Amino acid sequence: GKTPRASSSFVTSKVAAATRPRAVVLIFGFGGAKPRHVAKYANMYKNKGCSTVSGTASNYDIFVHGPSSTGGVPGFASDAIEQVAKVVREHDDRDESTKEITPIVMHIISNGGAFITRTIGQILDSRDRNEIDSDLNLFAQRLKLQVFDSAPCYMNARSYFNVINHLVQTPYVAIPSALLYTLTTSIIPSAISAVSGRVTDGDLFWRALLHDQNCQHQAFLYSHNDDIADAAKIEEFISEREKRGIRVRSKHFDDSKHVQHIRLHEAEYSDFVESVLNDMEDTNRCNKDVLK
Repeated sequence: GKTPRASSSFVTSKVAAATRPRAVVLIFGFGGAKPRHVAKYANMYKNKGCSTVSGTASNYDIFVHGPSSTGGVPGFASDAIEQVAKVVREHDDRDESTKEITPIVMHIISNGGAFITRTIGQILDSRDRNEIDSDLNLFAQRLKLQVFDSAPCYMNARSYFNVINHLVQTPYVAIPSALLYTLTTSIIPSAISAVSGRVTDGDLFWRALLHDQNCQHQAFLYSHNDDIADAAKIEEFISEREKRGIRVRSKHFDDSKHVQHIRLHEAEYSDFVESVLNDMEDTNRCNKDVLK
């Protein structure tokens, strides 16, 4: 049957009709993000001349379905691809005379965004490449940059506990909830994995992102003061991606906590994003020159 759709909706912001955007940016919010949180990232890209499509999957989709979801996460990912393709085509139709191609950028915040990104990778890998005009092929061809903020988070007992502890606002409920969630999603599955040799869902998620080849240019913003996204694991991830031929840029902070980098270091954050957008544009120009 049809894959159930996630409950969250997408917000679209387009540059002026007479302007071609530098990119169409797909922004995935972190788990529990409110529209005003995600709007901060969308406004940053708007000020850089980009159109944006932004949304956050529901906490149920992210934390109950998790990385092996067959429910709302694939539906949300498919909707995201459809929405971005629609905006790209609208920009293309406005200016058919130019040979410029509007690129797609993904801005991925925490595992709330990384879970969706993993699923998009799976969808793109399984697409029918003969359907030249499909949304999937357009998305795959135009995807030129992925920016990860506080992600990907390696899902171990510490990260599971801390993410639930942060999400639940009532102190006397938070710790028992975090302990129960950690026990059922990390400790017990890890013990079963050790005995049976079966790979945990968390490791499957990590490996999928590590081996993904759908985007050849990635950037990472992370902090050594993050108690959810382990900086050492992100640095290990970056090193492995580089070994696989992915072009990688990174920016680390010493003091900001999980998904707080743009709030505490707005100017540095914006400057870094500007630099990777410039890198993307330079690479695209070089590729076009080669093809001439």
